Amino acid sequence: MFEKIIENESALKYFNDEAEKLLTLLKEMKEPERKKHPLKSIEEEMSFTINESEVRYSFQAHVDYEGNEISRYFYIAPDKWIGIDAINYKEVRKLSDNLYKRREFNEIISAESLIKIIFEWLKARYIKTPGEPLTFMNYLNSSIKEMIKNIKISIPIINMAIDMEFEVGRVKFEYLKKDLFDKIENKLKERVESKELPESEFKDFMSKLRKDHQGKVVGTVSVMAEIEKAIEIAEIEVDRAIMALKYLSPHAFSPKIAALFGRKGMTWLPSRKIFIFTDELPEIREGIIGNQSFYFKIDAALLSKLRGAGLDKLSELLLKADLSEFEELLFTALYTFTKAISQIGYHEKIVYILSALEIIFLKDSGEPIQITVGQRLGFFISRDPDKRREAVSLISDAYKIRSNYIHHGQENENYEILRKLQFACWNALNIMINNHDMFKNITEFMLYIERLIYS
Repeated sequence: MFEKIIENESALKYFNDEAEKLLTLLKEMKEPERKKHPLKSIEEEMSFTINESEVRYSFQAHVDYEGNEISRYFYIAPDKWIGIDAINYKEVRKLSDNLYKRREFNEIISAESLIKIIFEWLKARYIKTPGEPLTFMNYLNSSIKEMIKNIKISIPIINMAIDMEFEVGRVKFEYLKKDLFDKIENKLKERVESKELPESEFKDFMSKLRKDHQGKVVGTVSVMAEIEKAIEIAEIEVDRAIMALKYLSPHAFSPKIAALFGRKGMTWLPSRKIFIFTDELPEIREGIIGNQSFYFKIDAALLSKLRGAGLDKLSELLLKADLSEFEELLFTALYTFTKAISQIGYHEKIVYILSALEIIFLKDSGEPIQITVGQRLGFFISRDPDKRREAVSLISDAYKIRSNYIHHGQENENYEILRKLQFACWNALNIMINNHDMFKNITEFMLYIERLIYS
C-alpha cells in the first residue's frame, strides 16, 4: 500500500520552499501565434468540474527544435494564459530533477508526470481551488497516491511465435487471445447502438485490431506505478527479456542471419515498395527484401534447449533488484552484442561486436585498444596458448576491417572472421554470466584477468 513518500522534515521543507519560489515566477502570457512563433507547441488537455459546470483547462508547452520543453502555461480565460516562461523554466527543471533523483520517486512515477503535477499544483494555487492541499509536498503525495495502481502492460512483439506461455525475468510471453477482442467488440457495439460511434468505423477498427494483434505474441509485465512509469518500466523489461532470447538464439552463432524479432515499432525489417511503369498504370510490388525467414519460433523443444543453455540463469539475473557494478557492465555488453546480431549489414555487426568487447575488456580510453582487447579476450576464454594467440590475431583482423570501413569506406567482407569474432564475444559473455557473482566491480574483474595473464 502506498504511504507518504518522504518523511524527512528538512527534505519536505526544502521541496515545499522550492515549489513556493515557482509561484513567484508565474506570469501572464499570450498564446503565441503559431505561424509567427519559431517554436513548435504541443498541447495536453484535462478537464474537471467546478460548481456543476464543466470548465476546460489546457496545459500548453513550448519545445525547442530538439524536443526539449522550455516553457509551460495553463489557460485561465480567453486570451489569458498563466505560466513560467523560457527564462525561468530552468527552476521547474531543477525542482523536478531533484525530486526524480530520489529513489522514492523514480521507481514509481515518470519524470514527465512529476512536471505535470508541479503545474497542476501551480494552477490549483493560482486559481485557489477549494479543498486542495496547500503545500506542494502534500499535493504531490496525494496526487501520486491516486495515480499509483497495479497495472498490467502488454507490448506486441513482432516476428516471434510461441507454442506455450513462458517467462523471462519479469516478462511473460503470451498470446492475446480471441476472448479479449470479443469483449472489446461487445463494448464498442454498445457505442454503435447508442449512435456514439459510426458502424463503418467500428467494423474497420475491429477488423484491423484483430488482424494486427489477435493470436500474436506480447510481452506482459505487471507493475505497481503510475501509468507512464509503468509503460517505461515495461518497455525496459521487455527489451531485456528479448535481449536474453537473442543472446541464446541461433542468430548468435550465424553471422549471415539477423535477429529481427522484438518490440513492435522498434524493430526494423528490410522491405520495399516499388511502382513499375511499362504502361499508363503501374505494377506495384511490395514485400520483405531477401530470402531469410525473420520469424523466430519457440516450441517446447527449443525452449528446453534455451533453458539448458542459460536462459534460466539469465532470467534470475534479470529479476535481481540491485545489480553490482560488474553485472551492470555485463548487461551493457550483452545489450551491445545482441544489437550486433540484430544488424543486417556485415560491417555494422563488426562495429557493435568490437564495441561489446571494448566494454568488457578496456579499463579506460587511455589503453591501447587492439592489443589490450585481444590479449585479455584470449586469456579470459582459453587456457591454450595457441588459442590465445589466435584471439589476438582475430581481434587485429577485425579492427582492420572496421578501420577500412569507417575511415576509408572499404566494404571488404570476410564472414569467417565475423563468425569467429561473434562466437568469441558470445563465449566471453557466457563465462561472465556463469560467474557474475565472482566479481563485485570492474576493478576486481580486471585484476582477475591480469592474474591470468601474469601467472
